Amino acid sequence: MSFSALLPEDGSAPISGWIHSVVKRKWPNVSYEYSGIQDFPSLQSAFQKEGIYLKTIKIEVSSRQWFQDHLLFNDQGALLQMAPIDYDVLLKYPPSFSTFYTLEDQDTYDSVWIEELARDLGRSVKKLKVTRVEGGELISGTRAGEPYVIIDENVIRRAQRGDDKSESRARVAQDLEVKEENLVSLYLDPDEDFPTHLDTWMMALPEGKILIQKDFKFESVASTLREKGFEVVEVLGIFEDVNFFNGFVVRSPKDHQLVVFTNQSQKEDRRLAWEKILHDQGVARVYFVGRWHPSAGIDCAGTFF
Repeated sequence: MSFSALLPEDGSAPISGWIHSVVKRKWPNVSYEYSGIQDFPSLQSAFQKEGIYLKTIKIEVSSRQWFQDHLLFNDQGALLQMAPIDYDVLLKYPPSFSTFYTLEDQDTYDSVWIEELARDLGRSVKKLKVTRVEGGELISGTRAGEPYVIIDENVIRRAQRGDDKSESRARVAQDLEVKEENLVSLYLDPDEDFPTHLDTWMMALPEGKILIQKDFKFESVASTLREKGFEVVEVLGIFEDVNFFNGFVVRSPKDHQLVVFTNQSQKEDRRLAWEKILHDQGVARVYFVGRWHPSAGIDCAGTFF
């Protein structure tokens, strides 16, 4: 099997655990927020049952509670340091910079914070040369033994030097250690610069199977993925009180079955329906532990390592 710079998030490879951040309120009122996690005791219990290590990082910057959007690990356990963005590109595509920061704000991927975190975790740092991506803009996995990466088109724009888009694609593929034909960039609207977080309407399962929200606005994306050889399954997973797509898939260390951790809904019939959809796709167990929210959720709150 070939290896990617990114730890696959489709359940195709074993993981050590899941790391997430909690916001530490400053003294004297020290407390902790669990951001995208609705039921932390249930999450702890489920992880223990599946043999997955749960690591909590305490932070003081509330924007970093969306941990997965700031931090990714590679298959060797190193933290990825995103490339600095070219100022000319930033001026040309200002909205595509980040969903969190603008020109006047601090760098989303502060290198000092990444390096300090790496030391605390006993991990190394891998610096990407041109790639700057929020975790939600990226879906990684393997099919036929080869790694693939699906990204938002804005990742290519940020890496662009001059007008040579094809060269930028090649450099991003090299950064992420995938063959260029296995790097798929998507956009919902070719004129839209704002980042699109794929993990709010898409979920990857092993061997190139992709679940996508059944909706007219995603039909062109589904068609593109089918053309690229992916098996696309259109299902309903986004409702007014919950987004089931914004969960994560793991291969249980206990019995090697596929397991999904996703968000909670106030309506039992929706939970049962989503559980059946996943069971039909080969998922053995589903845990509903994330917050009630129609867009973000538990996947944004943490990342595999």
